[in-house]
Amino acid sequence: MSTLLLCHPHSSAPGSNLLVRQLDLMRLAARTPAQHRLLLCDENVTRVSARARPDLALLLVEENNLRRALELSDRLRARGATVLLAGACLQYRGDETARRADVLRNPRSLPATIGKYQIIREIAR
Repeated sequence: MSTLLLCHPHSSAPGSNLLVRQLDLMRLAARTPAQHRLLLCDENVTRVSARARPDLALLLVEENNLRRALELSDRLRARGATVLLAGACLQYRGDETARRADVLRNPRSLPATIGKYQIIREIAR
């Protein structure tokens, strides 16, 4: 059984899309295959545990939490996790973010019916 971290990193402007991101996390959690142990974290509520050691981490990235997402990515990758950064802002930050994550995705480019769940299914095989 692999451990999957779904996280919305702390945002410098938490009110911006907070409710949308919380719903994204819930939707992803509900669609995560049962064989995965799930860690769910919205850092605007509580930080990712310093002891967390997921096999796969999916970080929902916006322009206002990119710095924190990259910090988390560095920390989790150093512990052996595969890190996927998902967010529309990544299309403008390719070189900067590509070195600091294993996979970059723009979730809006995927069909709405499979959305971010498809990302999990592809990466977690």
